[in-house]
This record gives sequence, C-alpha cells and structure tokens, in this order.
Amino acid sequence: SFIGTGVLFLGKAFFNGGMLFSALTFIFIAAISLYSFLLLVDTKFVVSGSFGDIGGTLYGSWMRYLILGSIVVSQLGFVSAYTIFVAQNLQAFVLGITDCLRLIPVQYLILSQLIIFIPLALIRDLAKLSSTALVADAFIFLGLMYIFGSEIKIIGQRGIADIQLFNSKDFPLFIGQVSS
Repeated sequence: SFIGTGVLFLGKAFFNGGMLFSALTFIFIAAISLYSFLLLVDTKFVVSGSFGDIGGTLYGSWMRYLILGSIVVSQLGFVSAYTIFVAQNLQAFVLGITDCLRLIPVQYLILSQLIIFIPLALIRDLAKLSSTALVADAFIFLGLMYIFGSEIKIIGQRGIADIQLFNSKDFPLFIGQVSS
C-alpha cells in the first residue's frame, strides 16, 4: 500500500545517500519497520480494536488520542505531499505535450484533484474502492515500466554513471526520503 510514488523517488534517494550507505541504511530501516509491524500484529491478536483502541487499552486514553492524532497528521502530510506531487507532474505533462505553450498553475491542478478526491473520501466501505485501487496499481505499473525502460535506454546510450559509495553532502536527504 505504500509503494506508489515512493518507488519513483528511490533512485534519487540512493543518489543522495551513495550506493553503499543507502543500501545498508535501507536494510536497517526495513528491519526496524518489519519488527515494528510484527509487534503490532502480535499485539492485535491480544488486544482487539483499532490502533487507537490498542493504545488506549495498553496505556490509557491519552495514548489513544496521541495515536489517533498522529494518524491524522501523517495522513494529512501524505495526502498533501502526493497531491502537490501529482499536480506538479500534471503541469510538466501539459507543458511537455503543448511544447511549453500552455501553463496551468499548480493550484488549479490541485483544485481539479480535489473535485475527484472529496467524493472518494466520503466512501466509508473500502471494499467499494477496490476497482479504483486496481486502476491506481495499473498506473503505478505503467509508470514503473516507463521509468525502467527509459533508464535502460539511457544506460545503453551513456553507460553506467559514476556512483559514490557515500555522499557526505546529501546523505540526510536519503534518510528523510526512506524513513517516511
């Protein structure tokens, strides 16, 4: 569920961190995430309910509200970042197909997305969104195929780029990109 555009940022993230540092840090963060997910699943078998309910049962009502608040903040962050990302890419797409003759401001593209997103957000039964998720998965697959195809073409034309093992200048960007 978290693949989406995160995969699209991974190449630049590895460039920012350096190949060796990025690979080791990525494995470390993945291990911590896996361990945390497994703990959460084990806890879910013992304490039923939502994540907020689990926190409330184990630590009291303050933890329930802290968990629910952090979920709200993180979801607002994800939605905002992805909405801006999609709007900027739509703007670049429009500029590309019109040979830079048509510039649609990003705020209008964000508004157009809201026209689609708000009715979808009102659907409470996630099973009803399965066809929408399938369409999204198809677009992700097409995007990945395009990126891999264009990268293979570039490698064929220019060869493999010089890759640093550790990028001391930009490695904090890598950590921020993969830990979110």
